[in-house]
Amino acid sequence: LTFLSVARVTQGLDRTGVAAAAHAMAIQVFQLGGIVLLALSTIAQTVIPNDLVQKYDESKQRYVGGKQTAQNTVNRLMAWGLALGIGLGLIQLLSLPLIRQTTPLQEVRDAATWPSILASFSQVING
Repeated sequence: LTFLSVARVTQGLDRTGVAAAAHAMAIQVFQLGGIVLLALSTIAQTVIPNDLVQKYDESKQRYVGGKQTAQNTVNRLMAWGLALGIGLGLIQLLSLPLIRQTTPLQEVRDAATWPSILASFSQVING
């Protein structure tokens, strides 16, 4: 719903359609890595609560899970998120020359460059 609202406002910014086209391109660059990071957050929502529950493991002959196990999982997933955020942000920055290939309009290319760069840097925060 938010993306639709933003797209509607963006389309009304100018009559030429340059802002709307640049916005669409910047969103596509952002989604290049954003979907992977959203998947990681979904995994975390499942794995961490499972690790919080303490269970008896027959093969190890001891209890596993609990707060410390969940904390270790959180730390590991945060490190993965940071690494993936940096890596995907770099991939997005490296893919910026592809913007030149996607449209013949120089105005759209110019308008999409800086939002795409900002979207690339925001992947580190998303991670």
